Amino acid sequence: MEQIIVDPAEVVADPAAFVCIGSETTRLLDHVPAQFRQQHIIRRKYVRIAQRHLPPVIAPLMRLQERCIASPRLLANVAASRFEMHLPYYRIEQLYARQGLPVPRQTLCGWMGMAHQASRLVIEQIKREVFQGGYVQIDETPVKYQDPEREGICGTGYLWSVHNPVSNIGFMAWHTGRGTACLEQIVPEDYTGLIQCDGYKAYDSFIKQPGRAGNITLAGCMAHARRKFYEAQEEGEDARWVLAQMQALYRIEARMREARAGPLEIRTARQEHSTPILVAIHHRLQSLQASRVHLPRSLTGEAIAYALGQWEKLCVFTRDGRVQIDNNLVENSIRPSAIGKKNWLFMGDAKSGERAATFYTLIANCYRAGINAEAYLTDPI
Repeated sequence: MEQIIVDPAEVVADPAAFVCIGSETTRLLDHVPAQFRQQHIIRRKYVRIAQRHLPPVIAPLMRLQERCIASPRLLANVAASRFEMHLPYYRIEQLYARQGLPVPRQTLCGWMGMAHQASRLVIEQIKREVFQGGYVQIDETPVKYQDPEREGICGTGYLWSVHNPVSNIGFMAWHTGRGTACLEQIVPEDYTGLIQCDGYKAYDSFIKQPGRAGNITLAGCMAHARRKFYEAQEEGEDARWVLAQMQALYRIEARMREARAGPLEIRTARQEHSTPILVAIHHRLQSLQASRVHLPRSLTGEAIAYALGQWEKLCVFTRDGRVQIDNNLVENSIRPSAIGKKNWLFMGDAKSGERAATFYTLIANCYRAGINAEAYLTDPI
């Protein structure tokens, strides 16, 4: 707290003529710009008194301190500015220069590369924990990146988000493609359980591979099915009827969340209340498809085809109380990267995607745990 004492001009001119009888305090919020300072790490050397012929002993430096002049706090600030506040490196460079530390953006990128490597073991442990329990949600989002093999043209990579709704932890993985091979690298070979996803065909191909078949079940996303009927609601009553029924399903889910119901209670409630609604929707969609009331290329026709094609997966949530009705939790974890794309537009190269995945993983899990992300990043770095 800073105190500023202000006396009247006439008192300052003749202080002996006045006596202070009290004061009035006005409280203001102030801002002190960030300051850069040097840290000197002094490592004292020692020799054993009884064995002076042995080499001296000295405390080791952390790996990053041997290679980088930035302290952990400074590295955490760069990471938070880039991946939490979504600032491009050139803006971070401008901010630091304004505060008296001219650091080229290439150096900032290099620092983040080293911090990414230092966080490797933490990320591997997070990945192991996410796949424990046998239920994960997966989604992906495209991100442009500069491809040195295609001068002047950006390639398209993907940030894959994997989330465990039960333990509420997740991670992101970067791949320059979107095919089945990416899922092979993301999902452990020994994983057995549920994967909740959208209707992208790569998931079906993935679970049919040798060694995977029979071990993994796909659960569908009601929000994706609902979105298609929402887009088609202007075409007629059929789409609006389906939307109303789906809204009833979501009201059941909302009541169970308010009651803080456990998996067994949730499963019982869904079997009793949600399953009859799903049966009614299914009969209506089958009837509409058989009668050809809606053209296959119409919005309603496409919505019907999508829902029926995903129907078995859409009903998985009624048989397992852990499973969410939709994939919204994992989609929410992707949103910060979507905000970032509007600011920095594309990544500098493919390796930048790996760094981004690391820091988005750490920051997102900090948010889920209610932890200050920048303070946390100071420790693993």
